Amino acid sequence: MDCTGATPGKVCGSDGRQYPDECTLREFQCREQKEIRIVKKGGCAGISPLESSTTGPPPNGSSRKTTRHLADSSPPEPTQKPPEEEEEEEDQKFGGSLSDQPFYGRIGDVCQTDEECSVAHSHCERSFCVCDQDFVPSEFNSLCIANPSGIGTPSFSGQSWLQFRMLTGVDKFNRIEITFKTHNKDGILLYNSQFVEGRGDFISLAIVNGYVEYRYDLGSGPALIRSTKPIQLNKQHHVMVNRSGSQGALQVDNGEEVLGSSQGNLRSLNLDQPLYAGGIPDMTNDMVTEIGTGHGLVGCVFALTVSKSDGNSITTRAYTLDLPQSGDIVSHHGIGECRDNPCRSLPCQNGGSCYFRDEENFLCVCRPGFKGPQCAEGRDPCSSNPCEGGSTCQVVSDNEVKCNCPSGRSGQYCENLLISPTTLPLYTIPEFNGNSYIEREFNDNVLRAIAFEVWFLPTKGNGMILYCGQRANGKGDFISLNLKNGFLEFKFDLGGGPAYIKSPKRIALNVWHRVTVERRNRQGNMIINGTSVSESGQSKGTLKDLNLGQPLYIGGFKDKSSINPDSGIKSGFHGAIQRLYINGRMYDNLLAGAVANEHMGIYQGPPCTSNPCQNGGYCKPKLAEYECKCRIGYAGEHCQRETDIDKNSPVHFDGSTFLQYDNQAVRNPLKNKTLDKTAIQRSQRQNRYLIRLRTTEKNGLVLIVHKSPTIRGDYLALAIVNGHVEFSYNLGKQSPTDIHKIRSAVRVDDGDWHTIIAERDKRKGVLTVDGNRPITKVSRQGATQLDTDGQLWIGGKRMPPDGLPRAYYKGFQGCIQYVTLDKEELHLVDHRKGRSSIKFCKT
Repeated sequence: MDCTGATPGKVCGSDGRQYPDECTLREFQCREQKEIRIVKKGGCAGISPLESSTTGPPPNGSSRKTTRHLADSSPPEPTQKPPEEEEEEEDQKFGGSLSDQPFYGRIGDVCQTDEECSVAHSHCERSFCVCDQDFVPSEFNSLCIANPSGIGTPSFSGQSWLQFRMLTGVDKFNRIEITFKTHNKDGILLYNSQFVEGRGDFISLAIVNGYVEYRYDLGSGPALIRSTKPIQLNKQHHVMVNRSGSQGALQVDNGEEVLGSSQGNLRSLNLDQPLYAGGIPDMTNDMVTEIGTGHGLVGCVFALTVSKSDGNSITTRAYTLDLPQSGDIVSHHGIGECRDNPCRSLPCQNGGSCYFRDEENFLCVCRPGFKGPQCAEGRDPCSSNPCEGGSTCQVVSDNEVKCNCPSGRSGQYCENLLISPTTLPLYTIPEFNGNSYIEREFNDNVLRAIAFEVWFLPTKGNGMILYCGQRANGKGDFISLNLKNGFLEFKFDLGGGPAYIKSPKRIALNVWHRVTVERRNRQGNMIINGTSVSESGQSKGTLKDLNLGQPLYIGGFKDKSSINPDSGIKSGFHGAIQRLYINGRMYDNLLAGAVANEHMGIYQGPPCTSNPCQNGGYCKPKLAEYECKCRIGYAGEHCQRETDIDKNSPVHFDGSTFLQYDNQAVRNPLKNKTLDKTAIQRSQRQNRYLIRLRTTEKNGLVLIVHKSPTIRGDYLALAIVNGHVEFSYNLGKQSPTDIHKIRSAVRVDDGDWHTIIAERDKRKGVLTVDGNRPITKVSRQGATQLDTDGQLWIGGKRMPPDGLPRAYYKGFQGCIQYVTLDKEELHLVDHRKGRSSIKFCKT
């Protein structure tokens, strides 16, 4: 820098600082990129700070500390004192006169050595005079005074916490508002529970993977309400949550309100423990599960208010967060001042998490694939295991990988499942991401009536659940179930204009729902979680037939042009579908039997998140509840108890117990009573089944053997229909509108034991119940042979062939003591195929 003509000696700048010479002033002016003029030569002696300085405060030294006390979120500006009053006040405070203090080397002045900083308890740091540690400058930078103890805005390190008294009077209603900022994508904001270890009722607010999550449990199952967008790090956010009974809501920064509901019928919140902010002293695994994260907050809390109601009025309490003055804070640990948190500059790169150590030091915990003090150094990009489902990772460049997918998976990271029925777990719930869909054949006769029941969990308020149309171009008749802005919409069009039925209120997100939609002729109805929608809908015009010729799409569509615009469908479903009933037929594994599926995932959430069933038992989901299906030799709610069971006891069937056997399986005495596989017959001219059973149910499928997906192919079935035994079969000549059936006049739904014999000799069928007079009937002339896949199902089947009477799609409920096939005993336990669990009845 050219300092030709510069004034030698000390000068006083317009920024209130004293400089050794004009050249130094110019250098500082250039570096700071702001105008500084000389107001006096010879230094700043005799110049009032208010006369020379109109700029902001001096640069912060690393040891400078000030204290801020927040009475509310926007305190009034303090009244500025004249310099002489400030001087008098500091004279009285420190027993000296400001006239005795030097007017050079003040705090904020440029310096080169410590000696040039004349104020007591100061030193030169980075070319400026700053106060020593534990001291702060006075208002006019002429003194360094001891830092007053106290914290105005609490800062949390990840291991910190504030303890308040427990929330009271919030059993029926509560509203909580909190203003905060976070430096990490995970952290606890608030938590209050019923028990010390975290079990029972609770309420929590946390940042989980960058999203705000509001959770609570009233005793019959948790609610989880998640913000629609991730929050920004190091930015102040305002969150409001409220709960009235089981219904809850979450709002972030005056954005869209997200609604949710807890499970079950309980409506009251019971809390007996303290309220914690920022973290919890003794974290348990149950708490981590409830909250969704075990990480404490790294950031600051600026304000906290809680509102409650006594039924007549709402009272609001604003918590005081100043330390140690606050009377609201019962205890605390590891709390600092907000501006002193070293994580506020977000020093950890590449998604690393920052943890506060002290006012100047932090620790970065890096994501897999990165290392270094600030996570700036990349490691092997495969070290983060980006490839899913057993695929192998290959490095193709410094930061790029290629995932080599195994059979059954696709996608950049092999995240898409191309699932075949043989690879599916016993109970699999598909998850949809808005671009997913399942395609199934749909050949039902639905001209005059159709019914769907869906068990689903939505994570977003928009998306298609079901759709089936008449034509591939989207024109013609259709039927649909869709979510739009949180409301369920059921529509169908018979050709004269659509019927429209809408739910009266928004469907809660992140909880399981059971919805039934029915259409008979032009009339439609919808039932949501057992409650019928008061207003039914009716299609326009006079047409009464629904003509559908396309596949059934679940959760999304293959081609948007195939969707009738009148359906209102714009996007695919986000969430999980647990079960589907079509005209009474149950599909609890939607991926099995699908024609196609795209971009599907496997749902991993409640109720079978981590299999609660012990000793090899299977968790079977039932909306928000579950049932453990135990292996032989174990019993109890969670299969936790070993039992000494007689395998010859009657087998219990609960409507979803479907046991598979080889048809025409014969006991071979030469092979230690094992099955002779060569005796399995797929083509038969005669059949004879003897079954001894008891039931109190009016409907249920007892046994079936078939081959084709519809009853146009050969099949044989035995069922309970309206309390009577019905024997039905097709040898290839019957049609869905002309089903061959033989029905007994004897009722068997009285809970007593009954013996049933069903026989077929070519086309002739005979049904005998309890030794009463046999009923005989001959099928349509033509074929005489039953051609099947050789697999016999007892108790029902997950997907019976289409076209059967409605009662056949309900599983058998009751007890079966024994079964014989062609006069040879079929042992229900020893001869079964697969790993189906079995329970036994009391004899």
